[in-house]
Amino acid sequence: MSCVPPEAMIHVNTEQSMHVTLFHTSHPHDRRPFSPAIRTQELTTLRDMAAAFPSFTLSFHSIIVASSGSIIMLFDDPHDTVHRLRHEAHATFPSLPASQTTTIVHTTLARLMSPSISADSLVTVQDKCRVVTARLRREAFTVLLSSLWYVEETHYFSAGSGPRTSIPLPPPVLHVPEA
Repeated sequence: MSCVPPEAMIHVNTEQSMHVTLFHTSHPHDRRPFSPAIRTQELTTLRDMAAAFPSFTLSFHSIIVASSGSIIMLFDDPHDTVHRLRHEAHATFPSLPASQTTTIVHTTLARLMSPSISADSLVTVQDKCRVVTARLRREAFTVLLSSLWYVEETHYFSAGSGPRTSIPLPPPVLHVPEA
């Protein structure tokens, strides 16, 4: 993040914490009950749901600076798997929080935590995002999603904000061209 001015506060996510949010089974502002029994039931349900979705690939779209100050990597979902997973989650977990990610497919790379940075500094960061976007498009960058994480969110701005259980997805389906 050498393009970020030295006076700016920035939080860079670790590679181990990078994820694509598909849906939330809970939210830190939820007032719903939660217990070990609920966790066990949700994990069982999520494992059953995950078994129907083979690992899948997302295609890189771009890197942008969102109005929130988040620097995010956007993805295209060529087979609409994320939409199908989200739809299935709503059917499977009827008590999902109303606040859900519904259309965007992204991972947060970093967050500019400073209240504001100069317009010139913002342009510098945006220019760097465009340069990296062009490079990753040339490389046809993709990401394989091979597991779902069940994260017990305890606070914002950290993928490691609470206990996390990884649920593997089945191996990807290989498309063999017809002869």
